[in-house]
Amino acid sequence: ELDDTMRYQLKAVLQFLQEKELIETLVALECETGLKYVDGDLPVAGVLQSSLDMYRRLGSDVKEEASDSKVTEEALQALSDGVCCTGSCETIPGVAPFSANVTAVKWAASVGEHLALVATADRKLRL
Repeated sequence: ELDDTMRYQLKAVLQFLQEKELIETLVALECETGLKYVDGDLPVAGVLQSSLDMYRRLGSDVKEEASDSKVTEEALQALSDGVCCTGSCETIPGVAPFSANVTAVKWAASVGEHLALVATADRKLRL
């Protein structure tokens, strides 16, 4: 059972899909949630669109703050070594290539070496 907040949020998404004429997506979401959108379900039109517009406007105000943090980030990057992958490596004897797409990488520094834990789409981890 959906609470009132979740129901309102889903109705806002359904309204957005109908306004943008994304009917197949609208029908799929209605089937998944069991909710049907009818004009007038929400008090105003464009609930989700106006929220997205407001978020975008707030984001433009944050850009000025982001430039300050960018300077700090660039200074930190200059202090530490980085790793850049530009392509696949040559096959190393005894090491099999990944069996699926890489979905996550976590770097860890150990004494004198760097390690990477890699997760792949087939739900396997490799160190």
